[in-house]
Amino acid sequence: MSDYEPSPSETIDQIVQGLNSSIERWDYKDHLAPIRRPPLYADDATWEHDNIRALRREAMSTDEVDDRKALLLQLQTCFLPSLKQQLADLLKSLDLADLSKDPKPNLLGILETVFRLGQTFKQINAFLYSIAGIAACSSQVHKKYDHDYGGVKEFRCHSLIEKINHLMSEHIWVLFKRHIPYMLLRSKDHPTRLNDRSDLIAHGGKLIDGIARSSNYIDTIIKSSKRSDFNILQDKWRGKSNDLNCLLKRIAVRINPTTEEERLLIDAGLPEIPSTSKAIADDNHSTNTDQAEIDSNYRDTGSDTDSSIDQEDDESDTSCSTCSSEESFLRSLLIKLAQSAIPLIKLVRILFNKLSNPISQVPFTIGLKMSSMDIESVQGELSSLDCSIHNILNDLLYMYDCEGIMDELKSVKMLRERLWRYFDSSLVLLCFYLVPSTGIELELPISGNHSKTWFLELREQFSLATKVFDKALHEFEQEIEL
Repeated sequence: MSDYEPSPSETIDQIVQGLNSSIERWDYKDHLAPIRRPPLYADDATWEHDNIRALRREAMSTDEVDDRKALLLQLQTCFLPSLKQQLADLLKSLDLADLSKDPKPNLLGILETVFRLGQTFKQINAFLYSIAGIAACSSQVHKKYDHDYGGVKEFRCHSLIEKINHLMSEHIWVLFKRHIPYMLLRSKDHPTRLNDRSDLIAHGGKLIDGIARSSNYIDTIIKSSKRSDFNILQDKWRGKSNDLNCLLKRIAVRINPTTEEERLLIDAGLPEIPSTSKAIADDNHSTNTDQAEIDSNYRDTGSDTDSSIDQEDDESDTSCSTCSSEESFLRSLLIKLAQSAIPLIKLVRILFNKLSNPISQVPFTIGLKMSSMDIESVQGELSSLDCSIHNILNDLLYMYDCEGIMDELKSVKMLRERLWRYFDSSLVLLCFYLVPSTGIELELPISGNHSKTWFLELREQFSLATKVFDKALHEFEQEIEL
Protein backbone atom coordinates (compact mmCIF):
# COMPACT_ATOMS: atom_id res chain seq x y z
CA MET A 1 0.00 0.00 0.00
CA SER A 2 1.47 3.33 -1.03
CA ASP A 3 2.02 6.05 1.56
CA TYR A 4 2.21 8.69 -1.13
CA GLU A 5 0.17 11.82 -0.42
CA PRO A 6 -0.45 14.31 -3.21
CA SER A 7 0.95 17.78 -2.78
CA PRO A 8 -1.43 20.73 -2.30
CA SER A 9 -0.74 21.73 -5.90
CA GLU A 10 -1.71 18.27 -7.16
CA THR A 11 -4.83 18.24 -4.99
CA ILE A 12 -5.91 21.60 -6.40
CA ASP A 13 -5.44 20.24 -9.93
CA GLN A 14 -7.63 17.24 -9.03
CA ILE A 15 -10.32 19.54 -7.61
CA VAL A 16 -10.40 21.75 -10.70
CA GLN A 17 -10.44 18.69 -12.93
CA GLY A 18 -13.33 17.24 -10.91
CA LEU A 19 -15.30 20.49 -11.17
CA ASN A 20 -14.76 20.65 -14.93
CA SER A 21 -15.68 17.00 -15.34
CA SER A 22 -18.95 17.48 -13.45
CA ILE A 23 -19.95 20.39 -15.66
CA GLU A 24 -18.94 18.64 -18.89
CA ARG A 25 -21.11 15.66 -18.02
CA TRP A 26 -24.14 17.91 -17.72
CA ASP A 27 -25.73 17.58 -21.15
CA TYR A 28 -28.64 19.86 -20.31
CA LYS A 29 -29.46 20.81 -23.91
CA ASP A 30 -30.39 17.23 -24.77
CA HIS A 31 -33.13 16.77 -22.18
CA LEU A 32 -35.81 18.52 -24.24
CA ALA A 33 -34.75 17.12 -27.61
CA PRO A 34 -37.10 14.68 -29.43
CA ILE A 35 -34.24 12.14 -29.66
CA ARG A 36 -31.74 12.25 -26.83
CA ARG A 37 -28.32 10.79 -26.21
CA PRO A 38 -28.18 8.68 -23.07
CA PRO A 39 -26.87 10.28 -19.89
CA LEU A 40 -23.67 9.07 -18.32
CA TYR A 41 -23.93 5.47 -17.05
CA ALA A 42 -27.36 4.97 -18.69
CA ASP A 43 -28.38 1.47 -19.68
CA ASP A 44 -28.23 1.27 -23.50
CA ALA A 45 -31.26 -1.01 -23.81
CA THR A 46 -33.42 1.27 -21.65
CA TRP A 47 -32.25 4.34 -23.54
CA GLU A 48 -33.08 2.78 -26.93
CA HIS A 49 -36.50 1.61 -25.71
CA ASP A 50 -37.42 5.06 -24.37
CA ASN A 51 -36.37 6.82 -27.56
CA ILE A 52 -38.36 4.39 -29.73
CA ARG A 53 -41.41 4.87 -27.52
CA ALA A 54 -41.04 8.66 -27.73
CA LEU A 55 -40.89 8.48 -31.52
CA ARG A 56 -43.96 6.24 -31.62
CA ARG A 57 -45.71 8.58 -29.18
CA GLU A 58 -46.63 5.80 -26.80
CA ALA A 59 -47.99 6.52 -23.33
CA MET A 60 -46.24 5.13 -20.28
CA SER A 61 -47.46 2.17 -18.30
CA THR A 62 -48.70 2.59 -14.73
CA ASP A 63 -45.48 1.08 -13.38
CA GLU A 64 -43.35 3.46 -15.44
CA VAL A 65 -45.31 6.45 -14.20
CA ASP A 66 -45.00 5.24 -10.60
CA ASP A 67 -41.24 4.86 -11.04
CA ARG A 68 -40.95 8.46 -12.17
CA LYS A 69 -43.13 9.68 -9.32
CA ALA A 70 -40.79 7.87 -6.93
CA LEU A 71 -37.78 9.53 -8.58
CA LEU A 72 -39.48 12.91 -8.27
CA LEU A 73 -39.92 12.30 -4.55
CA GLN A 74 -36.21 11.45 -4.32
CA LEU A 75 -35.36 14.64 -6.17
CA GLN A 76 -37.41 16.66 -3.68
CA THR A 77 -36.26 14.91 -0.51
CA CYS A 78 -32.75 13.67 -1.34
CA PHE A 79 -31.03 14.81 -4.54
CA LEU A 80 -31.66 18.57 -4.36
CA PRO A 81 -31.31 18.83 -0.55
CA SER A 82 -28.00 16.94 -0.87
CA LEU A 83 -26.83 19.38 -3.53
CA LYS A 84 -27.68 22.30 -1.26
CA GLN A 85 -25.80 20.75 1.67
CA GLN A 86 -22.78 19.92 -0.48
CA LEU A 87 -22.57 23.52 -1.67
CA ALA A 88 -22.61 24.62 1.97
CA ASP A 89 -19.86 22.10 2.78
CA LEU A 90 -17.84 23.39 -0.15
CA LEU A 91 -18.11 26.96 1.09
CA LYS A 92 -17.04 25.91 4.59
CA SER A 93 -14.00 24.03 3.29
CA LEU A 94 -12.95 27.04 1.21
CA ASP A 95 -12.58 29.04 4.45
CA LEU A 96 -14.19 32.26 3.25
CA ALA A 97 -15.85 33.28 6.51
CA ASP A 98 -13.52 36.28 6.83
CA LEU A 99 -12.52 37.73 3.47
CA SER A 100 -10.11 40.16 5.10
CA LYS A 101 -7.79 37.25 5.90
CA ASP A 102 -5.98 34.87 3.59
CA PRO A 103 -8.17 31.76 3.21
CA LYS A 104 -6.75 28.43 4.29
CA PRO A 105 -8.89 25.97 2.34
CA ASN A 106 -9.29 22.38 3.45
CA LEU A 107 -8.20 20.85 0.15
CA LEU A 108 -8.98 17.25 1.03
CA GLY A 109 -12.42 18.30 2.30
CA ILE A 110 -13.05 20.16 -0.96
CA LEU A 111 -11.92 17.17 -3.01
CA GLU A 112 -14.28 14.86 -1.11
CA THR A 113 -17.19 17.29 -1.55
CA VAL A 114 -16.48 17.62 -5.28
CA PHE A 115 -16.65 13.83 -5.58
CA ARG A 116 -20.02 13.76 -3.76
CA LEU A 117 -21.27 16.59 -5.96
CA GLY A 118 -20.43 14.52 -9.01
CA GLN A 119 -22.55 11.66 -7.67
CA THR A 120 -25.42 14.03 -6.93
CA PHE A 121 -25.26 15.51 -10.44
CA LYS A 122 -25.41 12.00 -11.85
CA GLN A 123 -28.58 11.29 -9.83
CA ILE A 124 -30.24 14.54 -10.89
CA ASN A 125 -29.23 14.00 -14.50
CA ALA A 126 -30.68 10.49 -14.44
CA PHE A 127 -33.97 11.85 -13.07
CA LEU A 128 -34.17 14.47 -15.81
CA TYR A 129 -33.47 11.81 -18.39
CA SER A 130 -36.33 9.70 -16.98
CA ILE A 131 -38.87 12.51 -17.51
CA ALA A 132 -37.37 13.95 -20.70
CA GLY A 133 -39.51 11.63 -22.83
CA ILE A 134 -42.62 13.15 -21.24
CA ALA A 135 -41.49 16.72 -21.84
CA ALA A 136 -40.01 16.21 -25.33
CA CYS A 137 -41.64 18.08 -28.20
CA SER A 138 -42.72 14.84 -29.91
CA SER A 139 -44.57 13.49 -26.86
CA GLN A 140 -47.99 15.04 -27.53
CA VAL A 141 -49.55 11.76 -26.44
CA HIS A 142 -48.56 12.49 -22.85
CA LYS A 143 -50.49 15.77 -22.85
CA LYS A 144 -53.67 13.93 -23.67
CA TYR A 145 -53.30 10.90 -21.43
CA ASP A 146 -51.30 12.10 -18.41
CA HIS A 147 -54.33 12.45 -16.09
CA ASP A 148 -52.71 10.15 -13.51
CA TYR A 149 -49.12 11.35 -13.89
CA GLY A 150 -49.34 13.64 -10.84
CA GLY A 151 -46.17 15.68 -10.42
CA VAL A 152 -44.69 14.35 -13.67
CA LYS A 153 -47.41 15.59 -16.01
CA GLU A 154 -46.09 16.94 -19.30
CA PHE A 155 -46.62 20.64 -18.52
CA ARG A 156 -44.91 20.21 -15.15
CA CYS A 157 -41.96 18.18 -16.47
CA HIS A 158 -41.07 20.75 -19.09
CA SER A 159 -41.00 23.52 -16.49
CA LEU A 160 -39.03 21.41 -14.01
CA ILE A 161 -36.37 20.54 -16.58
CA GLU A 162 -36.00 24.20 -17.53
CA LYS A 163 -35.61 25.23 -13.88
CA ILE A 164 -32.91 22.65 -13.19
CA ASN A 165 -31.14 23.56 -16.44
CA HIS A 166 -31.22 27.18 -15.28
CA LEU A 167 -29.76 26.19 -11.91
CA MET A 168 -26.90 24.37 -13.60
CA SER A 169 -26.13 26.80 -16.42
CA GLU A 170 -26.70 30.12 -14.64
CA HIS A 171 -25.63 29.31 -11.08
CA ILE A 172 -23.53 26.16 -10.67
CA TRP A 173 -21.57 26.62 -13.90
CA VAL A 174 -20.36 30.07 -12.86
CA LEU A 175 -19.22 28.76 -9.49
CA PHE A 176 -17.45 25.70 -10.85
CA LYS A 177 -15.85 27.25 -13.93
CA ARG A 178 -14.93 30.68 -12.66
CA HIS A 179 -14.91 31.57 -8.97
CA ILE A 180 -13.81 28.34 -7.25
CA PRO A 181 -10.94 27.60 -9.68
CA TYR A 182 -9.79 31.22 -9.42
CA MET A 183 -9.63 31.06 -5.63
CA LEU A 184 -7.71 27.78 -5.66
CA LEU A 185 -5.34 28.44 -8.55
CA ARG A 186 -4.30 31.84 -7.22
CA SER A 187 -3.24 30.27 -3.94
CA LYS A 188 -1.41 27.57 -5.90
CA ASP A 189 0.53 29.82 -8.25
CA HIS A 190 1.93 32.32 -5.77
CA PRO A 191 1.28 33.88 -2.38
CA THR A 192 -1.31 36.59 -2.26
CA ARG A 193 0.24 39.98 -2.92
CA LEU A 194 -1.28 43.22 -1.78
CA ASN A 195 -2.52 44.16 -5.25
CA ASP A 196 -4.16 40.71 -5.62
CA ARG A 197 -6.21 40.99 -2.45
CA SER A 198 -8.96 43.07 -4.01
CA ASP A 199 -9.44 40.42 -6.73
CA LEU A 200 -9.53 37.63 -4.17
CA ILE A 201 -12.05 39.51 -2.05
CA ALA A 202 -14.18 40.21 -5.13
CA HIS A 203 -14.19 36.57 -6.25
CA GLY A 204 -14.72 35.38 -2.69
CA GLY A 205 -17.71 37.66 -2.29
CA LYS A 206 -19.18 36.53 -5.60
CA LEU A 207 -18.63 32.90 -4.62
CA ILE A 208 -20.41 33.36 -1.29
CA ASP A 209 -23.25 35.20 -2.99
CA GLY A 210 -23.42 32.62 -5.79
CA ILE A 211 -23.73 29.70 -3.38
CA ALA A 212 -26.42 31.56 -1.43
CA ARG A 213 -28.39 32.26 -4.61
CA SER A 214 -27.94 28.67 -5.76
CA SER A 215 -29.25 27.40 -2.43
CA ASN A 216 -32.25 29.72 -2.61
CA TYR A 217 -33.00 28.60 -6.16
CA ILE A 218 -32.79 24.95 -5.09
CA ASP A 219 -35.43 25.72 -2.45
CA THR A 220 -37.54 27.37 -5.15
CA ILE A 221 -37.32 24.29 -7.37
CA ILE A 222 -38.31 21.97 -4.53
CA LYS A 223 -41.21 24.18 -3.52
CA SER A 224 -42.51 24.67 -7.06
CA SER A 225 -42.30 20.93 -7.81
CA LYS A 226 -44.60 20.25 -4.85
CA ARG A 227 -47.24 22.79 -5.82
CA SER A 228 -50.60 21.70 -7.13
CA ASP A 229 -51.62 22.16 -10.77
CA PHE A 230 -54.06 24.85 -9.64
CA ASN A 231 -51.37 26.78 -7.75
CA ILE A 232 -49.17 26.78 -10.84
CA LEU A 233 -52.02 28.16 -12.95
CA GLN A 234 -52.79 30.76 -10.28
CA ASP A 235 -49.27 32.18 -10.63
CA LYS A 236 -49.92 32.77 -14.33
CA TRP A 237 -53.33 34.35 -13.65
CA ARG A 238 -51.87 36.57 -10.95
CA GLY A 239 -49.29 37.80 -13.44
CA LYS A 240 -52.01 38.63 -15.95
CA SER A 241 -53.91 40.60 -13.31
CA ASN A 242 -50.78 42.62 -12.58
CA ASP A 243 -50.34 43.26 -16.31
CA LEU A 244 -53.89 44.60 -16.49
CA ASN A 245 -53.11 46.97 -13.62
CA CYS A 246 -50.23 48.31 -15.68
CA LEU A 247 -52.50 48.63 -18.70
CA LEU A 248 -54.99 50.69 -16.69
CA LYS A 249 -52.17 52.92 -15.54
CA ARG A 250 -51.02 53.46 -19.12
CA ILE A 251 -54.50 54.53 -20.13
CA ALA A 252 -54.92 56.79 -17.12
CA VAL A 253 -51.57 58.47 -17.58
CA ARG A 254 -52.08 58.92 -21.32
CA ILE A 255 -55.64 60.25 -21.51
CA ASN A 256 -56.52 61.32 -18.00
CA PRO A 257 -53.41 62.13 -15.91
CA THR A 258 -53.99 61.68 -12.19
CA THR A 259 -52.21 62.58 -8.99
CA GLU A 260 -49.33 60.46 -7.79
CA GLU A 261 -51.54 59.08 -5.03
CA GLU A 262 -54.12 57.88 -7.55
CA ARG A 263 -51.39 56.29 -9.67
CA LEU A 264 -50.29 54.32 -6.63
CA LEU A 265 -53.86 53.08 -6.26
CA ILE A 266 -53.71 51.80 -9.83
CA ASP A 267 -50.46 49.97 -9.06
CA ALA A 268 -52.14 48.32 -6.08
CA GLY A 269 -54.94 47.03 -8.27
CA LEU A 270 -57.45 49.76 -7.39
CA PRO A 271 -59.31 51.97 -9.88
CA GLU A 272 -57.55 55.01 -11.21
CA ILE A 273 -60.56 57.37 -11.23
CA PRO A 274 -61.42 58.63 -7.71
CA SER A 275 -65.19 58.10 -7.81
CA THR A 276 -64.75 54.64 -9.28
CA SER A 277 -62.79 53.57 -6.22
CA LYS A 278 -66.09 53.48 -4.37
CA ALA A 279 -67.46 51.10 -6.94
CA ILE A 280 -64.62 48.62 -7.36
CA ALA A 281 -62.53 48.14 -4.24
CA ASP A 282 -59.70 45.70 -3.84
CA ASP A 283 -60.11 42.85 -6.34
CA ASN A 284 -58.83 40.40 -3.73
CA HIS A 285 -61.82 40.70 -1.44
CA SER A 286 -64.05 37.81 -0.41
CA THR A 287 -66.71 36.34 -2.66
CA ASN A 288 -69.39 38.67 -1.31
CA THR A 289 -67.21 41.69 -1.99
CA ASP A 290 -66.49 40.39 -5.48
CA GLN A 291 -70.21 40.21 -6.11
CA ALA A 292 -70.67 43.79 -4.94
CA GLU A 293 -67.91 44.84 -7.31
CA ILE A 294 -69.62 43.18 -10.25
CA ASP A 295 -72.97 44.74 -9.38
CA SER A 296 -71.53 48.22 -9.01
CA ASN A 297 -68.97 48.15 -11.78
CA TYR A 298 -71.32 48.80 -14.66
CA ARG A 299 -73.47 51.38 -12.85
CA ASP A 300 -70.67 53.60 -11.67
CA THR A 301 -68.39 53.40 -14.67
CA GLY A 302 -70.83 55.32 -16.80
CA SER A 303 -70.87 58.32 -14.50
CA ASP A 304 -67.10 58.13 -14.08
CA THR A 305 -66.65 58.12 -17.82
CA ASP A 306 -69.03 61.05 -18.35
CA SER A 307 -67.31 63.20 -15.72
CA SER A 308 -63.90 62.29 -17.08
CA ILE A 309 -65.02 63.09 -20.62
CA ASP A 310 -66.24 66.53 -19.50
CA GLN A 311 -62.89 67.12 -17.84
CA GLU A 312 -61.01 66.06 -20.96
CA ASP A 313 -63.24 68.21 -23.16
CA ASP A 314 -62.35 71.22 -21.01
CA GLU A 315 -58.68 70.34 -21.24
CA SER A 316 -58.98 69.94 -25.00
CA ASP A 317 -60.54 73.42 -25.26
CA THR A 318 -57.60 74.97 -23.46
CA SER A 319 -55.04 73.14 -25.58
CA CYS A 320 -56.25 74.40 -28.94
CA SER A 321 -53.49 76.99 -28.96
CA THR A 322 -50.91 74.23 -29.35
CA CYS A 323 -52.69 71.83 -31.68
CA SER A 324 -55.14 71.97 -34.51
CA SER A 325 -58.86 71.83 -33.78
CA GLU A 326 -59.12 68.67 -35.89
CA GLU A 327 -56.44 66.90 -33.88
CA SER A 328 -58.05 68.02 -30.65
CA PHE A 329 -61.43 66.76 -31.85
CA LEU A 330 -60.05 63.33 -32.82
CA ARG A 331 -58.27 62.98 -29.52
CA SER A 332 -61.38 63.83 -27.56
CA LEU A 333 -63.24 61.11 -29.49
CA LEU A 334 -60.45 58.62 -28.82
CA ILE A 335 -60.53 59.53 -25.13
CA LYS A 336 -64.22 58.66 -24.99
CA LEU A 337 -63.61 55.41 -26.83
CA ALA A 338 -60.71 54.39 -24.60
CA GLN A 339 -62.67 55.23 -21.46
CA SER A 340 -65.55 53.07 -22.64
CA ALA A 341 -63.12 50.12 -22.69
CA ILE A 342 -62.07 50.58 -19.06
CA PRO A 343 -65.02 48.53 -17.66
CA LEU A 344 -63.97 45.62 -19.90
CA ILE A 345 -60.44 45.70 -18.52
CA LYS A 346 -61.69 45.85 -14.94
CA LEU A 347 -64.06 42.93 -15.39
CA VAL A 348 -61.31 40.79 -16.91
CA ARG A 349 -59.07 41.83 -14.03
CA ILE A 350 -61.77 40.83 -11.53
CA LEU A 351 -61.88 37.41 -13.18
CA PHE A 352 -58.11 36.91 -12.94
CA ASN A 353 -58.05 38.17 -9.36
CA LYS A 354 -60.83 35.79 -8.42
CA LEU A 355 -59.01 32.85 -9.97
CA SER A 356 -55.66 33.76 -8.39
CA ASN A 357 -56.91 34.22 -4.83
CA PRO A 358 -55.52 31.79 -2.23
CA ILE A 359 -57.38 28.47 -2.01
CA SER A 360 -58.74 29.46 1.39
CA GLN A 361 -60.53 32.42 -0.21
CA VAL A 362 -62.07 30.76 -3.26
CA PRO A 363 -64.71 28.02 -3.29
CA PHE A 364 -63.13 26.11 -6.16
CA THR A 365 -60.02 24.47 -7.53
CA ILE A 366 -59.33 22.32 -10.58
CA GLY A 367 -59.87 18.59 -10.65
CA LEU A 368 -57.01 16.25 -9.85
CA LYS A 369 -57.53 14.26 -13.04
CA MET A 370 -57.01 17.03 -15.57
CA SER A 371 -54.51 16.19 -18.27
CA SER A 372 -51.86 18.60 -19.50
CA MET A 373 -53.96 19.10 -22.63
CA ASP A 374 -56.99 20.03 -20.49
CA ILE A 375 -54.92 22.46 -18.45
CA GLU A 376 -53.40 24.00 -21.57
CA SER A 377 -56.86 24.48 -23.10
CA VAL A 378 -58.02 26.49 -20.06
CA GLN A 379 -54.80 28.46 -19.91
CA GLY A 380 -54.86 29.02 -23.66
CA GLU A 381 -58.35 30.55 -23.67
CA LEU A 382 -57.57 32.82 -20.72
CA SER A 383 -54.30 33.88 -22.33
CA SER A 384 -56.14 34.68 -25.56
CA LEU A 385 -58.65 36.74 -23.58
CA ASP A 386 -55.83 38.65 -21.91
CA CYS A 387 -54.04 39.14 -25.23
CA SER A 388 -57.19 40.46 -26.92
CA ILE A 389 -57.89 43.11 -24.29
CA HIS A 390 -54.26 44.23 -24.42
CA ASN A 391 -54.28 44.42 -28.22
CA ILE A 392 -57.48 46.48 -28.26
CA LEU A 393 -56.06 49.04 -25.86
CA ASN A 394 -52.69 49.08 -27.60
CA ASP A 395 -54.46 49.85 -30.88
CA LEU A 396 -56.46 52.64 -29.23
CA LEU A 397 -53.33 54.15 -27.73
CA TYR A 398 -51.60 53.88 -31.09
CA MET A 399 -54.53 55.70 -32.70
CA TYR A 400 -54.18 58.37 -30.02
CA ASP A 401 -50.50 58.90 -30.78
CA CYS A 402 -50.26 58.26 -34.51
CA GLU A 403 -52.05 58.46 -37.81
CA GLY A 404 -53.70 55.61 -39.71
CA ILE A 405 -56.89 55.64 -37.65
CA MET A 406 -59.03 53.69 -40.12
CA ASP A 407 -56.62 50.74 -40.33
CA GLU A 408 -56.38 50.51 -36.56
CA LEU A 409 -60.15 50.87 -36.24
CA LYS A 410 -60.64 47.76 -38.38
CA SER A 411 -58.25 45.92 -36.09
CA VAL A 412 -60.12 47.08 -32.98
CA LYS A 413 -63.45 45.88 -34.39
CA MET A 414 -61.98 42.48 -35.23
CA LEU A 415 -60.38 42.17 -31.80
CA ARG A 416 -63.63 43.17 -30.15
CA GLU A 417 -65.36 40.15 -31.71
CA ARG A 418 -62.59 37.88 -30.47
CA LEU A 419 -62.72 39.40 -27.01
CA TRP A 420 -66.28 38.32 -26.36
CA ARG A 421 -65.65 34.90 -27.85
CA TYR A 422 -62.60 34.30 -25.64
CA PHE A 423 -64.35 35.61 -22.54
CA ASP A 424 -67.35 33.36 -23.12
CA SER A 425 -65.30 30.26 -23.93
CA SER A 426 -63.05 30.87 -20.92
CA LEU A 427 -66.02 30.89 -18.56
CA VAL A 428 -67.44 27.76 -20.19
CA LEU A 429 -64.17 25.88 -19.69
CA LEU A 430 -63.83 27.12 -16.11
CA CYS A 431 -67.35 25.98 -15.25
CA PHE A 432 -66.59 22.60 -16.79
CA TYR A 433 -63.25 21.95 -15.10
CA LEU A 434 -63.51 23.67 -11.72
CA VAL A 435 -64.56 21.59 -8.73
CA PRO A 436 -65.52 22.64 -5.18
CA SER A 437 -62.50 23.26 -2.95
CA THR A 438 -63.69 21.18 -0.02
CA GLY A 439 -61.49 19.31 2.44
CA ILE A 440 -61.46 16.47 -0.07
CA GLU A 441 -61.29 17.52 -3.72
CA LEU A 442 -64.22 15.89 -5.46
CA GLU A 443 -64.23 15.04 -9.15
CA LEU A 444 -67.65 16.62 -9.64
CA PRO A 445 -68.87 19.43 -11.88
CA ILE A 446 -69.72 22.69 -10.12
CA SER A 447 -73.08 23.18 -11.84
CA GLY A 448 -75.61 24.82 -9.57
CA ASN A 449 -73.12 26.02 -6.99
CA HIS A 450 -72.15 29.53 -6.03
CA SER A 451 -69.10 29.65 -8.30
CA LYS A 452 -71.12 29.04 -11.43
CA THR A 453 -73.60 31.72 -10.35
CA TRP A 454 -70.73 34.15 -9.87
CA PHE A 455 -69.35 33.41 -13.35
CA LEU A 456 -72.78 33.86 -14.95
CA GLU A 457 -73.27 37.23 -13.26
CA LEU A 458 -69.80 38.30 -14.35
CA ARG A 459 -70.72 37.26 -17.88
CA GLU A 460 -73.85 39.42 -17.79
CA GLN A 461 -71.86 42.45 -16.67
CA PHE A 462 -69.24 41.81 -19.35
CA SER A 463 -72.01 41.66 -21.93
CA LEU A 464 -73.33 45.04 -20.76
CA ALA A 465 -69.84 46.55 -20.79
CA THR A 466 -69.33 45.18 -24.31
CA LYS A 467 -72.51 46.90 -25.50
CA VAL A 468 -71.28 50.19 -24.05
CA PHE A 469 -67.98 49.78 -25.89
CA ASP A 470 -69.78 48.81 -29.11
CA LYS A 471 -71.92 51.93 -28.88
CA ALA A 472 -68.86 54.12 -28.34
CA LEU A 473 -67.10 52.38 -31.23
CA HIS A 474 -70.07 52.99 -33.54
CA GLU A 475 -70.32 56.65 -32.54
CA PHE A 476 -66.59 57.11 -33.06
CA GLU A 477 -66.82 55.62 -36.55
CA GLN A 478 -69.74 57.87 -37.44
CA GLU A 479 -67.98 60.99 -36.17
CA ILE A 480 -64.78 60.46 -38.13
CA GLU A 481 -66.72 59.74 -41.33
CA LEU A 482 -68.49 63.09 -41.18
